Amino acid sequence: MATDAPPSDLAPPPPQRTQRTRSVVERLMDSFLQESSIQWMLVIGAAIISASSLMLVTRQWASLPVTLKFLTILGYTAGIFGAAEYCGRRMRLHSTAQVLRCLTLILIPIGFLSLAWLAGDTLSWSNSALTLLLLVPATGFMLFAGDRIFSHWLHGRQAAFVAAYMLLCLAGAMPVINTTWLAVLFSVGFWLVMTIGVVRVNRHVFWLTEEHNLPRVFGFLPIAILATQCVVLLVTKTIEAVPLHWLGLGLVMLASTVLMTTKTIADVFRQRTGDLVRPLPWSIVAPLLTGLMLTAVGVLFSFHGFSFTGAATRAVVPTTIIAAGLMLTIGRDTRHRGFVWIGLILVAIAYQSLPTLCGDLVSTLKAGAASAVQEDRLPVAFYGLTYLPLLAGFAVASRWLGRHEHSEFQVPLKQFVSGVSAFLVLLSLMNLKAAFIVSAASTFAFVFYSVIFRDRRFMLAATGCLVLAVATWLPFADAMDMFHADLRWSLIGLSLLGLAFSSLPMLDRFLSTSLFDHRDPVNWFCVTGQAITISISVAWVGSILTRNHLPALPVFDGLDWIVMAVVTVSLARLTLRLQNYLSGIWMWLIILSSVGLQVAHNARADELLLSIFSIGMGVVSLVAHTVLRAWQIDASSKRFLEYHTKSRNFRCPTRIAALLLPLADLTLALFVLAAAFAYVPALLWATLTLNVSSLPAGWAIVVAIIVANAILFRSPLATTTALLIGPVAAGVSIGVLMPTWFSYEALPLAYAVSSAAMLTVAVRGNRLGQPLVIGISSMWLAMIAPLAILYVSPLVLASSAVAILTLLTVHRRFAHDLAKHHTGLAILGSIQLIQSASMLAGFGGFIVTLPTSELIVPACVWMLAATVAAGIAFEYCESKLDATVSRLWSLALRALALLFFVVCLASVGFAGYERAIIVTSLLVALCAECHAALRRQLEEHVWAMCAVAALLVAWFHWHQQIPVPHLLLRILCVSAGAGLLVFARRATGHASLNVYARTATVVGLVLPLFAALWSLFDFAYGPTELLIIFAAAAIWFAYGRVNASRRYVVGAAAMLNFGICTLLASWSLTDPQMYLIPIGLTVIGLVELLRVDIPQSAHDPLRYLGGLAILVSPCFEILGGSWLHIVSLMILSVFVILLAIGMRLRALIHVGAAFLCVDLVAMVIRSSIDHPGMLWVTGLVIGASVIAIGAACEHYRESLLSRIRILSDELSTWQ
Repeated sequence: MATDAPPSDLAPPPPQRTQRTRSVVERLMDSFLQESSIQWMLVIGAAIISASSLMLVTRQWASLPVTLKFLTILGYTAGIFGAAEYCGRRMRLHSTAQVLRCLTLILIPIGFLSLAWLAGDTLSWSNSALTLLLLVPATGFMLFAGDRIFSHWLHGRQAAFVAAYMLLCLAGAMPVINTTWLAVLFSVGFWLVMTIGVVRVNRHVFWLTEEHNLPRVFGFLPIAILATQCVVLLVTKTIEAVPLHWLGLGLVMLASTVLMTTKTIADVFRQRTGDLVRPLPWSIVAPLLTGLMLTAVGVLFSFHGFSFTGAATRAVVPTTIIAAGLMLTIGRDTRHRGFVWIGLILVAIAYQSLPTLCGDLVSTLKAGAASAVQEDRLPVAFYGLTYLPLLAGFAVASRWLGRHEHSEFQVPLKQFVSGVSAFLVLLSLMNLKAAFIVSAASTFAFVFYSVIFRDRRFMLAATGCLVLAVATWLPFADAMDMFHADLRWSLIGLSLLGLAFSSLPMLDRFLSTSLFDHRDPVNWFCVTGQAITISISVAWVGSILTRNHLPALPVFDGLDWIVMAVVTVSLARLTLRLQNYLSGIWMWLIILSSVGLQVAHNARADELLLSIFSIGMGVVSLVAHTVLRAWQIDASSKRFLEYHTKSRNFRCPTRIAALLLPLADLTLALFVLAAAFAYVPALLWATLTLNVSSLPAGWAIVVAIIVANAILFRSPLATTTALLIGPVAAGVSIGVLMPTWFSYEALPLAYAVSSAAMLTVAVRGNRLGQPLVIGISSMWLAMIAPLAILYVSPLVLASSAVAILTLLTVHRRFAHDLAKHHTGLAILGSIQLIQSASMLAGFGGFIVTLPTSELIVPACVWMLAATVAAGIAFEYCESKLDATVSRLWSLALRALALLFFVVCLASVGFAGYERAIIVTSLLVALCAECHAALRRQLEEHVWAMCAVAALLVAWFHWHQQIPVPHLLLRILCVSAGAGLLVFARRATGHASLNVYARTATVVGLVLPLFAALWSLFDFAYGPTELLIIFAAAAIWFAYGRVNASRRYVVGAAAMLNFGICTLLASWSLTDPQMYLIPIGLTVIGLVELLRVDIPQSAHDPLRYLGGLAILVSPCFEILGGSWLHIVSLMILSVFVILLAIGMRLRALIHVGAAFLCVDLVAMVIRSSIDHPGMLWVTGLVIGASVIAIGAACEHYRESLLSRIRILSDELSTWQ
């Protein structure tokens, strides 16, 4: 057969190799058979055997002789060693052999220690024959086993290391040493033996590393063994004779050995890697951490019995010095500043503790210093002087180390000197004498530090210390009885110091000289002088205000005026130099406050003083603003928007502006404060109390000044204030002119008329700032319009009507959105309609009193009808209003109608016409919603119609006494649900009735559910109730199957479970598994049934949930000790496993297997409680089994994996 295709296209495609995906079981077993997992099994098995063996021994341990006890331990250790040799050399089980060898090395020293513990007082220095006989086999076994194990680990014999190990083991058999000198001697011997062994084995391990023949164990393990032996010997043999603080020194020496060994390791590592590899390996990190912990414990022990006062121990100084040397050495090697910081802290501790070595000399010096400062004993605040030599030495050392490029030391030393110096200056504040002396000395010290460190930032600290010295020199002289003077001279001195700092620019030029690294220009002294000036001014004002605890106004004397003059001059120079607005404000505030306090002290009439102050501030403000306007300087409030920016930074344009602008603003602010806190509250109080006689004098002048400001300068603030208090003033004027009309109900009408007049004038003319007047006037009208909501009265309704009419006719031309404007007014109109309906029932007053009024029920009847009418009106006028707001207000009206109906429903004793009004309102609302649903084809009207129908049913049920039993009502609910579902299916797709379909479906589904829940929570468990629940479940199941909706099938399953629960409850069954097993089966069945609808990621969690529901069900009774439920759990576990196999669900297989294992453990525990001996035997069997399993896994690993792969291939076909 011929073809035109090329030969390459006719060739068969190459076979595609499919990569086999490993199953979960294969991956799990593969992980289980890893080397680390096998080692964990071996360790756990060894631990179980050890614990179980100890249990077996302790049953007859007290009655055994010492020889048999020791031989038992020795034989036990020898047996473990024999097992290790057999596993390692015959079975080739290296992991098992390693664990058992390590266990042997741990048990050998424990055996020698146990010899001293078991014999007790029988051991002495004469070494009895029994002890010698027991040591002979133990030593021989130790020599054989230790040499064999270490030779295997270290690839050759290490005589020195093995000898050190053996000597430390033999030392464990010694009795406790009670002589101090002998204990110290043996402690040093232990340390030397450990050090020799560590050094030799460390060299050998590194030689092996260089030969690329690594040891068979972790490289630090031999060192850790010797260090642990040394620590145990120190604790068990010499701790009682050696003082605890000297034991701390021994621990630090031990740490020095470990850390120096670590240093050697780190040096070799850096040489081999070029110091480029980070992080460090565990062979360096582990001994480093061990040495650090030993150092920390040793330093803590050295403080035992130590005291800075009185008799104290002397081990702290050498211990902290050695520890500091170790930390600094580690910091140099690791280049980590944290170790340098620890070393510096330890040096400081040693420096602080150094006086304990020469207590008499130090006591004499302290007594002389205390007498010099006239104190009983030298306070702690003088530490700022005693630490100066140490800090100066640190500073010089930092400079030297910086030159030699040791930044890991230079920076911490500099920070330590800075931080401690600052802390000591703060500490000196605890004593007044120390504050002056230490601050004066610290001034020179910080200058010295700035030169040494070439860092001019220390000059800031020197400046602060100088300020502190100037501030405390007068209290210091007073405390030392040199002379006595008023403390206000200190304020004068500080003011002059601040003036000097801000006036001498050569001080700032000094900071840019070659003495410092940074030479860019700065103005630190100038800024400091300004800060001192402002601070002293604040302090002086505070001292004036708090003088005599303010029983009366403070009185100025000559010294106060001197201080004020110096402060004012400094502030004036600062203001003119910087042209700063804030400094000018503060200067004028001090001047005005001083003058005002003096005037207030001379004037005794408070009311007259208030009038003079208010009018004076107002007049000065007018004059200042007039002058600024004549000089064409901007004094408007808009300039404040630019003051805080970087370009302005509160800087005034000219020096005149720097002086006058703060004065004008300050006087205006004081006038506003006086008006706001004195006159406006007086006007409001007169309005609230309807008493115009309480008005202060001059209120009309204050109002006139405000109006003058508004007219002359057209300031928004003045205009706003005038417009805000205008209606209030109009109301008060009515009270002055026509007292009979001055009432609470007439005031809103006056406010409405005056606001309407202002709005009308603003609309007709443009002389007073039309937008602002329109806004504020409209705000008054907007506040008056809803007053009818709060108070029901004809006058209030009239004021609201005036406000609404004005807003509708006058303000409508300025409305941005006319529809929203009409909507708001319509809402207010509807509220007034509802309120007026409440007046038909005879109600009047505040609306909040309506709920407690006797007319609440008749008022709710009328308001229900008015609300329904308002709602219908909104529905038909929606085209002229804002659609969104109108719809929301329609919902609010429905909620109000519901509230009124609930009140009526809960009440009794209605008249015939009231019943007719309620029923008619509901029927009208029902018809309106039905018509709206058909007209607009909106489903929300259908829901509203259903709600109104439900309300009608509730009304007839409660007030017409319709005798319908609850059981019959539940049956009717189920029947109605089925009928609605049929109607919904017929109405679907109909031209007019389609809008009812979804609502009928939802209600048809909810009614059976409601009936089922009613039967459940009504605790009705009879046959009819069960029939109702099953019928509801059948309706949901049928709907779900017909409409292919799986969620209703789930709901039907839930109802079915509820029915089963009610059936079990009717039989008085309380066992949890009776309830949980059906639930678990239902969950598993639904997962399989709805597999397509449920996300794939949720399949396994849901299967786990169903399986756990089945398996957990009997666990509650198992905890109570039931044998039956243990058997039940086993049966259920097997059942779940079989079920999972049948459905090919591997997840449930795992869950069932886990619960089966737990059940077996529970059975073992239960049997062990009844038979205690069984627990010990079981422990031995389980431990041996675990070790045997581990050994078998290691020996047959490949064959097991091959079989698991075969099984996994079969399981991979499952879903």
